[in-house]
Amino acid sequence: DRLAEVLWLPDTFGFTASLPQIAKLGGVKAFATHKVFWNDTNKFPYNVFNWVAPNGEELPSIAFGNGKGGYNSDFSSSSVLQQWQNWNEKNQPMLYSFGYGDGGGGPNEIMLIKANAINDIPILPKVTLNGLSEMLNEIKPINKWRGELYLETHRGVLTSHSKMKLLNRKAEILLREAEIWSTIAGNYDHNIFRRLWKTVLKNQFHDV
Repeated sequence: DRLAEVLWLPDTFGFTASLPQIAKLGGVKAFATHKVFWNDTNKFPYNVFNWVAPNGEELPSIAFGNGKGGYNSDFSSSSVLQQWQNWNEKNQPMLYSFGYGDGGGGPNEIMLIKANAINDIPILPKVTLNGLSEMLNEIKPINKWRGELYLETHRGVLTSHSKMKLLNRKAEILLREAEIWSTIAGNYDHNIFRRLWKTVLKNQFHDV
């Protein structure tokens, strides 16, 4: 088994100020996110920074905003150039994520060919294909951020459609109790619970 050392949360948002402390307790060494650049009023100032928890713990962090396609870029020269132009810390490595990320799929052969071709274009930054852990080991954050990472664009998500969230939680509790009592009672059809759990878990997808 291998423990994840990077807290990779590109498509989630609204991070509490204590997250660096919690992450460090879990063995996490670095954090990466994307959506913080969707703010509609206060622009987030850093790409590379130490996120400081209330207890003083510091978590090396990257907030990246790919030029085109969010975290699902295709390695086009225009998107690489746009992200480099927007990258605040030119003295730090730039994180450029690519592939079909939202829903799975990853990179394809054409994207990998483009990635290698980027290095033949003089005005573009040099590209190295690397794992996230290796890349984050290279950053040397100078800037510090204290407090939550708030996403203005998605304000109110936690409290909206509260009835659906309440019913989803009740379904979780009832399904768990039903499985416990079914186990005590004897043999039962696992497929029934599998189907019900799939329905409940589908409603926990982050865009629901």
